Amino acid sequence: MDNLYLKDWHFTRDFPDYTAYETPCGFMSDWLNEFWDTKDDDDYRFVYMGPKGSWTPFHADVFRSFSWSANICGRKKWIFYPPGEEGNLRNKYGHLVYDVDSAELLDENLYPNYKKVRSRIEVIQEAGEIIYVPSGWHHQVYNLEDTISINHNWMNGCNVDICWEYVKDNLSQVQQEIEDCKGMDGWDQQCQLILKASCGIDYGEFLQFMEVIATNRIRLLQVHLVHKSRNLTREQRQPGSDETPSVDNIKCLADEKKADVSGACDSYTSVMNERLYSPMTEGQINHCLFDLYSVKNVLCDMIRTPEFTSLNDCENKANELIVKIEKIINSII
Repeated sequence: MDNLYLKDWHFTRDFPDYTAYETPCGFMSDWLNEFWDTKDDDDYRFVYMGPKGSWTPFHADVFRSFSWSANICGRKKWIFYPPGEEGNLRNKYGHLVYDVDSAELLDENLYPNYKKVRSRIEVIQEAGEIIYVPSGWHHQVYNLEDTISINHNWMNGCNVDICWEYVKDNLSQVQQEIEDCKGMDGWDQQCQLILKASCGIDYGEFLQFMEVIATNRIRLLQVHLVHKSRNLTREQRQPGSDETPSVDNIKCLADEKKADVSGACDSYTSVMNERLYSPMTEGQINHCLFDLYSVKNVLCDMIRTPEFTSLNDCENKANELIVKIEKIINSII
């Protein structure tokens, strides 16, 4: 009998008040969970528990996101292939191999491109170590001992363009599969429905994703601008100007943010609370600006994509968000 392997246990979601761990600093810019925490029905933070001999077949991570995996106990063997090599690991029907150590790969009739593989990386992960998986790297994982690990999928301004391209590629595949129905009413909407079922997100939801990320950063920068205004001396202010903004003004901005994006993730809320009483550092400002530029780039690509602009009101919403992003950026720089 195959070993049982507990995967994708939403531990943080199931035990929100039990702080078992903190996300390592280098992985905290996590748009994926920041967005999904607003939905109250899912997240991409998992615990895996598996005995010696259990394993995960060859795959790339959801949405082509980054991932990190921390071994609490046990040992794992990771097998990585850089982006592009997975094409050599598909059979003549286009299907990705299930097990990269399978003898069937040696069948040149079935896997004609396997001999073209040039790069394979193997890593042994010990207890207490963290593995970082870049976007688009296909991998296979073996538990060499009884193992417990914490795993997060995440994305941010550094790879959101890769994730958006992945979603577009998936829509193209859907369109090809049902091309014979293209003349039917509602074909575009049906493609989006299938995309959501197969990929986990559709174009409308990806726009919502960008709206949440942009709105959170716009609010942070608005709070920063209020802080700057408070710190102006009376001598620097023009005669007849309003009184120095109070803390209530800043709290009002936070309340507006909560109204716009209900249920924001705890990590974002804690950052927001800190910003109520302390100005942002230059590095924090630049991080927000980088995120906003990254969102804007995706939005600009969206409005150049016919399948996106054909959806009800999506183009208008994207253009409105671009205007808001440009306005706050111009207020900062």
